[in-house]
Amino acid sequence: MAVSSFQCRASAMSCLGADAVTEMEGHSLDNGSVKDMIREHHAALMRELSKQQEILYSLQCWSQDFSHRQFAAPPGHLAFTAIPAPSPCENQSKPQAAKQHSRASKLDSPSSAISENTKASRIVTQIQARIGAVKEKKLTPTRETRMAKLYGFVADGPLDILAGIIILINALFLVVEMQQRGSAAESIVRMYPEWPANTDRPEIYEDIEYAFLAFYVCETVLRITVLRKEWYYHPEEGVQWGNFLDALIVLFGLTDLVIAKIVLPQEGFEFFVCSPSAGIGGYTQFETVCW
Repeated sequence: MAVSSFQCRASAMSCLGADAVTEMEGHSLDNGSVKDMIREHHAALMRELSKQQEILYSLQCWSQDFSHRQFAAPPGHLAFTAIPAPSPCENQSKPQAAKQHSRASKLDSPSSAISENTKASRIVTQIQARIGAVKEKKLTPTRETRMAKLYGFVADGPLDILAGIIILINALFLVVEMQQRGSAAESIVRMYPEWPANTDRPEIYEDIEYAFLAFYVCETVLRITVLRKEWYYHPEEGVQWGNFLDALIVLFGLTDLVIAKIVLPQEGFEFFVCSPSAGIGGYTQFETVCW
């Protein structure tokens, strides 16, 4: 019966804690009534805890009394009587009662109420801080984190590796184009004074050239945007002449594109052999050698 009453009280204590959590979830953490609610539930939990301690203490005393009882021995066995031991329940009943009384007096005293109020306010502050930290972790990465990753991508070498691969591919296409230009020039020399029927540059080479030029422009703009001052002057390496040269060659490529498509739309690519867009080929060759 004592065990069932202990289970009932334990379930009541858990229900009381669940009600406290439900009530706290229904209110805002910034509401002043939360502190009073926490203080009231704390006092109720302490009272339930003291009652459970009393029940446990009584169960312990009952088990000690039961172990010292005398049982009748079955036939054929020797009967013995346990030596009666002093019951600790009687000796410790008064100190236990004094402890419970002192605990109850502490709960009812104004100083204890103030201390509990302070502890409750600290708990609320800690809860708010943890909730804020969790929300910050769940949010998208901040601008500083993105910029740090982008800076590492540009300054630590991954962008240089990517640019080197693109330059090698561009150089490969440039070799193929030069071979075709040489074949076209050889045919013109053999047919002189006549002129071949088709001397225009293939459109596929123009598209590939514009794609590579777009990549070089984006690379230069990305370096300037991310590195900022370090793009033209590094504290340890000094003036970055290579970046200036890259920007100058990219500027030549853009100028070549403007001349070919806007200033001279008809003459810019009229003859495949003397195309003015070969300037970007020089850029590719120079970048390949430097890299």
